[in-house]
Amino acid sequence: MEANNYKTHWTEQDFDLMGWHDSKIYSINFDMDNHRIIFDIDYIFEWIKNPDTENYKFLVSPVTLIFNNIWNLKIDLEPYETIEINDITRDNPQKPNNHEFINKDIEWDWLIDTICGEISFKSVGYQQIIRKHPIIIDTQSLDVSHRKEISDILKFNIIMEINIYNDLFDEVAYLKYNALRNKESFPINKYSSKIDFLKKYNITEYLFKSIYTERNQELLTNKYNSFTQFLKETFVNNSDNKSKYLFSIEHKPNVISKLRSHNGFINNKEISKNDYFQKEISLTENTSIFCFIANINNDNFDYLISNFFFDDSRSFILSTDEMFPTFTEDAFSYILENFIKGFTIHSSSVQIDYTKMIEIFCKANNIIYRIGGDGGEEYWSLQEIKQN
Repeated sequence: MEANNYKTHWTEQDFDLMGWHDSKIYSINFDMDNHRIIFDIDYIFEWIKNPDTENYKFLVSPVTLIFNNIWNLKIDLEPYETIEINDITRDNPQKPNNHEFINKDIEWDWLIDTICGEISFKSVGYQQIIRKHPIIIDTQSLDVSHRKEISDILKFNIIMEINIYNDLFDEVAYLKYNALRNKESFPINKYSSKIDFLKKYNITEYLFKSIYTERNQELLTNKYNSFTQFLKETFVNNSDNKSKYLFSIEHKPNVISKLRSHNGFINNKEISKNDYFQKEISLTENTSIFCFIANINNDNFDYLISNFFFDDSRSFILSTDEMFPTFTEDAFSYILENFIKGFTIHSSSVQIDYTKMIEIFCKANNIIYRIGGDGGEEYWSLQEIKQN
C-alpha cells in the first residue's frame, strides 16, 4: 500500500515537523569537494498501531539526506552490523563565516546520534529527497525490492546543491533561478496584480556542476551524459505514475507554404506518430508557427531532450495525472492554443513567459520542468515549478 500525500522534498525549514528515530542508514557519502555529507536512509513517516493486536506497522520511504556547507566533521562509530538513528538534533545557531557567498544566515551544530555512536558537524541545513512513495510495511526498514537506489548522479557527486525558492519575488532568488534570461522568462514586474497568485508556487532547482575552467571535451561529454541520465531517471524511469509531456514551439514564425505545412515541425522518423500531436497556428495572413506536445517515453527520450528540452526559451516538460491516450484531437488543439498564449512572439524569435505558463498549466498536482544554468559552461540546472 502506497501513500502519495507526502511532499518529495524537505529542508531544515521543516525540522520541527521531522524525526529520524529508528531510520536505518545504508551508506554515507563524503562529498568534501562540495562541502556536503550524503546519507542513504529509510525514513519512517508514521508508526501505525493496530488497536486489536497492539502491534505496529510503519509507513516508510527510501530517502537521500544531504547536509550542505558542512565543516568540523567528527565521526565516532563503533563496528556494528547495522546503523540506526536514535535522533538528529541541532543547536547553537550562528552566522556562517562564508554567509556572503552562500546566501545563508544561520548554521547549526548538528548531532546524529545512532545506536553505535555519533556523527557531528556544523552545517547550514539539509535537503531530504523522497526517492519513492512511502509504503506501509511490518518492519522499520525496506527490503531491496522496495528501495530505489541513489541515482548515479548522487553517487558521482554531480549535483552541486538543491535550492528551494519559496518566494518567486525575492530579488536574490529571482536572479538565481532565472540565470541568463530573467526579464524574458519571468517578467514578474508586469504581473503586480497576480502577486498573491504567484506566491502559491515555488521553484526547486537541482544544480549540476560542469567543466568550469577545464577545457576538456571528453569531460564535458561525460558530464552532459550524466546530467541527461538524471533527466531520464526523472522523466522516464520514475515511479510516480504521472505522465510527462514535452511542449515545444518553432524558433520563430515562418512563411506559410504547402510544403512546410505538409512536412510539419517534428521529425516523425525519430518519434512514433502515436506519441505526439502538432499544430500549425496562423499568426498573420502569410506567417504561421508550429507547436507540439509529445508523450515522453524510453524510445523518444533522447530525441526530445537533445533537440528541444535544452532550449528553455521555447520548451518545457509538464508532469501531470492526465493520460495521453485519453486526449482527443480537439483536446490537443485546445491545449496547444492555450500553450501559445504563454509566449512572447517576435518576428525573429519566441520566448516562453513562465508566469503565464504557471497560470495556464501548473494547477493541482501538475509540475512544470525547465532547464536553467549557463548551458554547461559552469553548470546546468533542472528547475521544477509547482504549488507550495
